[in-house]
Amino acid sequence: MTHPITVADTIRIAALGEPDWAINPWGAAWGGHRLFSPAGFLWEYLRARPRGAAWVAGKGLKASGLASARPRSGPTAWVVDHLVTPRHDDVPCCELLEKAAIHASRRGAQRLFLQLLDDGQLMEMVRPSGFVPCAQVLLFTLPGQSPLPSLEPVPSLRQREPGDDLPLFRLYNATTPADARSGIGVTLEQWRDAQEPRQ
Repeated sequence: MTHPITVADTIRIAALGEPDWAINPWGAAWGGHRLFSPAGFLWEYLRARPRGAAWVAGKGLKASGLASARPRSGPTAWVVDHLVTPRHDDVPCCELLEKAAIHASRRGAQRLFLQLLDDGQLMEMVRPSGFVPCAQVLLFTLPGQSPLPSLEPVPSLRQREPGDDLPLFRLYNATTPADARSGIGVTLEQWRDAQEPRQ
């Protein structure tokens, strides 16, 4: 049975020893999946609770999975930011994704994103829930908090500003294949809402 997470579920989810299949920009382990951290999840969930929601699947005192979803930069685009289920069991996975989709759509979502590693078995687990691949992402990371010491900042670069959205949207339209645009967003509002919030 799948239901919204409650305080009573904290003990149940503490025993979840499965990987977190969802990749998010601030918590994914590069080169593989990270093991689900109940303490980290609860801290993150309590801070973002007014914006997002979470569900737990299981029978009796044993949890078999967990998912959470939140809006990205606007109400029309949501993202599944945690998906914790056994790799071999797609039943809790489908139930959890269905709950996330229903919740997001009732709050105005037109798109629900789920980022996974390029893994055929994982993609087959989420496909029955209606998820289809729309884009491949190549993600680079620079470990640490400061820029490379030997490089001078490029003088023509600056931080992104709100007035940059329209030119960036035009660039996105000119360079992104139509099938990817239909999954990410075809209007300025959809594209803007689909962006990850800036830190």
